[in-house]
Amino acid sequence: EGTMGMSQSKLSTYARCPYFYKLLYVDGAKFPKTTPLLIGTVAHKVMENCGNLLPQRMDIRQIYSDAAKSIINELGLGLTKQQYAEIYYPVISMLDTFYANYPVNKPMAVEQKFILPYKNLTMTGVFDIIDRSAGELYILDYKTGRFMGSDWLSLLSSFQTVIYHWAAETIYGGSFVVKYWWLKWNERRTLNITPEIRAKTFRKISN
Repeated sequence: EGTMGMSQSKLSTYARCPYFYKLLYVDGAKFPKTTPLLIGTVAHKVMENCGNLLPQRMDIRQIYSDAAKSIINELGLGLTKQQYAEIYYPVISMLDTFYANYPVNKPMAVEQKFILPYKNLTMTGVFDIIDRSAGELYILDYKTGRFMGSDWLSLLSSFQTVIYHWAAETIYGGSFVVKYWWLKWNERRTLNITPEIRAKTFRKISN
């Protein structure tokens, strides 16, 4: 008996709307990407290419600016100048925030994919950053959308937080915290995942 590939985005989509899950992952329906989604796609691809560069490099801004331009062009969307600007400039602004505030060390891992078995599932995902600071291991997930305000606490038991926490501790060992960074707003929050939270969330997955 084979295993089913599963990710936090699939689980979250199903929890929000089983019908949309069917359209997207069963029927293979295609939907046009909105500008916010394109901004997120480009920002993450730039980080995949440039995330290991040391922030103190004199030419760092030129490097990630050129990378953003190249990635947007590779999308082949036939954008107008205005549409191009609506993607490019927010991406650069968020990357400016990242490189102005991230520690000077190279992260342990950037945009690292993982594939791990869990019961009859194969859990997949991508860590934005795995790193260590003052002896503390952490997963950093950078967000390109709006800051959630006080709702950020809902992330504590979200599929993404718990699955990524479990995956990091499974792969690397040790004890991790999960950090979220809303780059547009330069707002950062840290979550500590207890065994009780993990067990409760994985019961949802099993059901």
